[in-house]
Amino acid sequence: MTKPKPERNDPCPCGSGKKFKKCCQDKLRHNAPTAAEHVRLGIVLTTQGRHAEAETSFRKALEIDPGRVETRYNLGLAYLAQNRLKEAVQVLRPAIDTSPDNPMAHYGLGLVLKAQGRATEAEACLQRVVSLKPDFAGGYYCLGFLCMEQGRTAEAVSGFQRAVEIEPGYADARIKLGECHAELGRFAEAEAYYRHVLEADPGNIDARFALALLGTARNADENLAALTEVAQAFRNRKKAPSGSDAIKLSFALGRACEQCGDHEKAFAHFLEGNRLKRATFDYDANKTSARLADIMRIFDRESITRLGGGGNPSALPIFVLGMPRSGTTLVEQIIASHPEVHGAGELPDLMRVATGSATGTESLFPGAMQALGAEMLVGMGERYVAGLQRRAPEAQRITDKMPANFLAVGLIHLILPNAKIIHVIRDPVDTCLSCFTQLFGSGQEFSYDLAELGRYYTDYARLMEHWRNVLPEGAFLDVRYEDIVSDQEAQSRRLIRYCGLEWDDACLDFHSNKRVVKTASMVQVRQPIYKSSLERWRSYEKHLGPLFDALGELAPGR
Repeated sequence: MTKPKPERNDPCPCGSGKKFKKCCQDKLRHNAPTAAEHVRLGIVLTTQGRHAEAETSFRKALEIDPGRVETRYNLGLAYLAQNRLKEAVQVLRPAIDTSPDNPMAHYGLGLVLKAQGRATEAEACLQRVVSLKPDFAGGYYCLGFLCMEQGRTAEAVSGFQRAVEIEPGYADARIKLGECHAELGRFAEAEAYYRHVLEADPGNIDARFALALLGTARNADENLAALTEVAQAFRNRKKAPSGSDAIKLSFALGRACEQCGDHEKAFAHFLEGNRLKRATFDYDANKTSARLADIMRIFDRESITRLGGGGNPSALPIFVLGMPRSGTTLVEQIIASHPEVHGAGELPDLMRVATGSATGTESLFPGAMQALGAEMLVGMGERYVAGLQRRAPEAQRITDKMPANFLAVGLIHLILPNAKIIHVIRDPVDTCLSCFTQLFGSGQEFSYDLAELGRYYTDYARLMEHWRNVLPEGAFLDVRYEDIVSDQEAQSRRLIRYCGLEWDDACLDFHSNKRVVKTASMVQVRQPIYKSSLERWRSYEKHLGPLFDALGELAPGR
């Protein structure tokens, strides 16, 4: 989402930039600097990404003038930038209490509540923003973004369109409009929005990246040339793009080179993009392995037997799970093409129910499962089913295609014993390579290093084997992506039969389904089955040594 802008109500005659910063620092040398002067310096520091230092300036301003809404808004954004969400709420709520008609106070709180996963409250705040300030394009943009995350694509389009009407040069809003159309399979309309942005700003990396994701053969050479020109422009200026732009540029160049058949250059760009992305977060493969070991310890055969037979009896849910990029989107699309099935996509609901966390934080699982009991299992199942029913009240079956639910197959079996669970398996190397060449919107920290990626896959495979050993036979269905590609109808009929549904020919015409698809495979599932994705890894084989070593026995020829 676009970074919110700091609020500056009393502009300095020095304008902005280095001169503005020097002016702020000079004034702070006075014996008694004002709150406004502290705020000005904080804004400069914010624009430089120095949020901890900006926080100090805003706090000093707040000590001088506790009732200043502008200061509370900016301090809240500084906390938000540092992911200190509780502190952000604590500083923003008093601003609303004292100035209930100040739109920026509601805007800041809405952004923080969204980050906390409190979507309903966040939406109420943002609706209040646009009612108080109907010409504020940023408020409509954030409303659109919130709706888009929830799969409310039509409402998202309305929000982004209103933002563009107010501010025609709002590039981020136009790009999001393109993404909405792409999710609906309207790729020509999506491309038109991206190109509109690029007409005004040919070097817009977000638009170039989005265009590369569409992957149309028609624009591959053109997009590669344009991306190369963008990269050369940065080199000529001897100025690197910002961190996120550099990452997107690398992945977009990798995608464009691959589309043009240059796998050597493609891999070099993917490798650089992954290196840059991996440097932005901490990830400990040992902790991940230990966590999966804890899952197997808590959900052992004795516990499954002791706690089985309860839960909620609903047959509404169909879970589609497995590694990311394994074919889960394809399987869901086939099933969701059945007239009795609603495809809900990747839902955070299961982990939210399991952990009691509004954000569905996976890291809290399985710790919250230490004291499972019959009553607890029934309650979890009821809450999960109630959430599904609110999404599609008339549907007889609803799919949940969150791949990471493979972590909780045992829990699903206990809380929803009649739910259908479909585990999608793809060739380990193809799966891992597809992850490595994909810049995910969030999460999937294991995927940006070949050795860590291979280790994660082996942990995942070990856990799935554990579920086969401790759960009753037939508790879930294994489906191989390669089998679907080689015999689409037979495997599609097998899936529909397993779900307890009568066959419908629409399941063979899955690519014509107009439902919203939000995953990285949104382009692929709008096409008939194709085989070009099989053994894609062979084009990159000589570069995959660290992955093969980490996969061990799962690597080819081992």
